Amino acid sequence: MDAVTGALERAAGRGLIPPGTPILLAVSGGADSMALLYGAAELAPTTPWTLTVAHVHHGWRGREADRDLAFVAAHARRLGLPFLSRKRDARA
Repeated sequence: MDAVTGALERAAGRGLIPPGTPILLAVSGGADSMALLYGAAELAPTTPWTLTVAHVHHGWRGREADRDLAFVAAHARRLGLPFLSRKRDARA
Protein backbone atom coordinates (compact mmCIF):
# COMPACT_ATOMS: atom_id res chain seq x y z
CA MET A 1 0.00 0.00 0.00
CA ASP A 2 2.98 2.31 0.49
CA ALA A 3 3.40 2.64 -3.28
CA VAL A 4 -0.22 3.75 -3.72
CA THR A 5 -0.26 6.18 -0.82
CA GLY A 6 3.16 7.49 -1.83
CA ALA A 7 1.98 8.15 -5.38
CA LEU A 8 -1.12 9.96 -4.12
CA GLU A 9 0.95 12.04 -1.69
CA ARG A 10 3.38 12.99 -4.46
CA ALA A 11 0.52 13.95 -6.78
CA ALA A 12 -0.99 16.15 -4.07
CA GLY A 13 2.40 17.64 -3.22
CA ARG A 14 2.94 18.63 -6.85
CA GLY A 15 -0.44 20.34 -7.05
CA LEU A 16 -2.03 17.65 -9.21
CA ILE A 17 -4.70 17.17 -6.55
CA PRO A 18 -5.42 20.67 -5.21
CA PRO A 19 -6.70 21.07 -1.63
CA GLY A 20 -10.46 20.82 -1.39
CA THR A 21 -10.77 18.87 -4.61
CA PRO A 22 -13.64 16.39 -4.65
CA ILE A 23 -12.31 13.08 -5.95
CA LEU A 24 -14.45 10.53 -7.74
CA LEU A 25 -12.66 7.18 -7.61
CA ALA A 26 -13.71 4.86 -10.44
CA VAL A 27 -13.43 1.41 -8.88
CA SER A 28 -13.94 -1.78 -10.91
CA GLY A 29 -13.36 -4.21 -8.08
CA GLY A 30 -10.06 -5.45 -9.52
CA ALA A 31 -6.87 -5.50 -7.48
CA ASP A 32 -5.47 -2.23 -8.84
CA SER A 33 -8.59 -0.17 -8.29
CA MET A 34 -9.12 -1.67 -4.82
CA ALA A 35 -5.55 -0.71 -3.91
CA LEU A 36 -6.28 2.82 -5.11
CA LEU A 37 -9.50 2.89 -3.08
CA TYR A 38 -7.81 1.78 0.13
CA GLY A 39 -4.79 4.02 -0.42
CA ALA A 40 -6.97 7.08 -0.98
CA ALA A 41 -9.18 6.19 2.00
CA GLU A 42 -6.08 5.81 4.18
CA LEU A 43 -4.90 9.31 3.26
CA ALA A 44 -8.32 11.00 3.29
CA PRO A 45 -8.39 11.84 7.03
CA THR A 46 -5.12 13.78 6.71
CA THR A 47 -5.92 15.54 3.44
CA PRO A 48 -8.57 18.06 2.39
CA TRP A 49 -9.99 15.66 -0.21
CA THR A 50 -13.61 14.59 -0.40
CA LEU A 51 -13.78 11.03 -1.72
CA THR A 52 -16.68 9.37 -3.50
CA VAL A 53 -16.53 5.85 -4.90
CA ALA A 54 -18.07 5.13 -8.32
CA HIS A 55 -18.69 1.89 -10.18
CA VAL A 56 -20.11 1.30 -13.65
CA HIS A 57 -21.81 -2.02 -14.35
CA HIS A 58 -21.35 -2.42 -18.10
CA GLY A 59 -23.56 -5.48 -18.48
CA TRP A 60 -20.79 -7.51 -20.12
CA ARG A 61 -20.35 -10.32 -17.63
CA GLY A 62 -23.81 -11.00 -16.18
CA ARG A 63 -23.77 -12.26 -12.61
CA GLU A 64 -20.04 -11.69 -12.26
CA ALA A 65 -20.61 -7.99 -12.95
CA ASP A 66 -23.42 -8.01 -10.37
CA ARG A 67 -20.94 -9.41 -7.83
CA ASP A 68 -18.40 -6.71 -8.73
CA LEU A 69 -21.00 -4.03 -8.08
CA ALA A 70 -21.94 -5.53 -4.70
CA PHE A 71 -18.26 -6.01 -3.78
CA VAL A 72 -17.31 -2.40 -4.49
CA ALA A 73 -20.44 -1.08 -2.75
CA ALA A 74 -19.64 -3.15 0.35
CA HIS A 75 -16.08 -1.84 0.53
CA ALA A 76 -17.20 1.77 0.09
CA ARG A 77 -19.72 1.25 2.90
CA ARG A 78 -17.06 -0.38 5.11
CA LEU A 79 -14.82 2.66 4.56
CA GLY A 80 -17.68 5.09 5.22
CA LEU A 81 -17.44 6.62 1.75
CA PRO A 82 -20.30 7.75 -0.49
CA PHE A 83 -21.01 5.33 -3.33
CA LEU A 84 -22.46 5.97 -6.78
CA SER A 85 -23.21 3.37 -9.42
CA ARG A 86 -24.60 3.21 -12.92
CA LYS A 87 -25.78 0.32 -15.02
CA ARG A 88 -25.14 0.72 -18.72
CA ASP A 89 -25.47 -1.93 -21.38
CA ALA A 90 -22.22 -1.30 -23.23
CA ARG A 91 -23.06 -4.09 -25.68
CA ALA A 92 -25.79 -1.96 -27.27
